[in-house]
Amino acid sequence: MVRPENMMSFIDATKSGIGKSFTFSGRSSRSEYWWWILAGILFHIICAIIALLGNIGIAAIFPVLLIPPTTTVIVRRLHDVEKSGWFFLIVLIPIVGMLYLIYLFIQEGNMSENIYGSVPTNILE
Repeated sequence: MVRPENMMSFIDATKSGIGKSFTFSGRSSRSEYWWWILAGILFHIICAIIALLGNIGIAAIFPVLLIPPTTTVIVRRLHDVEKSGWFFLIVLIPIVGMLYLIYLFIQEGNMSENIYGSVPTNILE
């Protein structure tokens, strides 16, 4: 199976991230990962605006809700480039670890099925 030519849409990636909040198995495409990151950034901006309007409690709690889905999207993205989810811990190496992780996130995933699953279809399942 070859990789799909179309990328996952922003809405589908957001739904997938939320829907698979506790699913570490499988693979996530680049588009799913990067759209999810954009959705997280937008969510944080909204929380900052809410905090500026005076509701600091909600603005502090809501970003914590993104931890499980972000973690699982990261693990599935690493699976797409045939790395274990534990490889995420490389981020603990200052600067170099984060740069290498970003390098992996921008790489195209395996063109065929690997030990973590089949090629992502970029279609919301």
